[in-house]
Amino acid sequence: LMQDFRQAVESLRWLKANQKPDGSWISGVSATPPALTALATLAFLGHGETVDSTEFGLTVQKALEFLVNRVPASGLVDGNMYSQALVTFALAEGYAMTGSPALKAPLDRAAKVIVEAQNAHKQKTMYAGGWRYTPNSDTSDLSVSGWQIMALKSAINAGVEVPHETIEKALKFVWAMYGKPGFGYDAPSTTPNMTAVGCLCAQFLAHGNDERVQTGLRWLRDQKLDWDTITWFPYYYLYYTTQAMFQGGDNFWPKWNDEIRNILVKNQNPDGHWPLPPKSTEAQYVGSVPVYSTALGALTLETYYRFLPMYEILKQGKQLGPVGKPPVLPPAVAPQ
Repeated sequence: LMQDFRQAVESLRWLKANQKPDGSWISGVSATPPALTALATLAFLGHGETVDSTEFGLTVQKALEFLVNRVPASGLVDGNMYSQALVTFALAEGYAMTGSPALKAPLDRAAKVIVEAQNAHKQKTMYAGGWRYTPNSDTSDLSVSGWQIMALKSAINAGVEVPHETIEKALKFVWAMYGKPGFGYDAPSTTPNMTAVGCLCAQFLAHGNDERVQTGLRWLRDQKLDWDTITWFPYYYLYYTTQAMFQGGDNFWPKWNDEIRNILVKNQNPDGHWPLPPKSTEAQYVGSVPVYSTALGALTLETYYRFLPMYEILKQGKQLGPVGKPPVLPPAVAPQ
């Protein structure tokens, strides 16, 4: 695992070198600075880095300050629910790790927006309990909803009060997207990305042993990722599937682990960043500056030591959350 720790550290050094003076990261196109900055911040927090860290402390401090300043009194970050979830997620992880009072109020406000947005009127019953691109959307999709669920679970772990009915309704929406053997985007069907999201959300909501999840995991286990030909959101897929397989335990993790770590290690650039696969269409959504792919690549590798498997959490009576900082690695020269 030391090699994986080193790969993750090199990606953090690349992110540090490409942070803007105001603490943000930009991509070049549609990924907004709050969302992208939150994703990069999560990569540092996922490695156990805080404002007190020797090498990355200032980077984390500037990033968290940027995010705090993007949460107004209303709690609505920028009107995009992807941004809302990711900023909430990063603030929750930051608060859980540091206990900083400066993060608590904006975290509460941001999480409240997610809770309230779930109650928007929906045009179809199956959309109830989910979220879409804007707070008042009358439809829902599993991609946006997955990030809201991740953010709310992290907020709960950080001590934020989230109504139990919010979680129950979210789980109901996840099940509404199930179309054997997996999960779909905005209707019951099966796609690789959404099956990974659906399985992980159900696992995080303590339903990992449900046969629908187990069927989805078996289907995911049999999928092949060809780096040279893949066209659809590979880093998104790797991030969610790696966590779902890890939570799935011994029936799923060993096989997936062997495949995914080889893909990530092989395709990381020497300077620490991860490029998009040659035929991926992700660039039109996330930009030419590889902050998105590098942050998700790091978070994927950090799955090894970031979260306990769900069955261990339930057995020990613990909440889902960080399990400690990875081993300290020797310093290296940051990329120029």
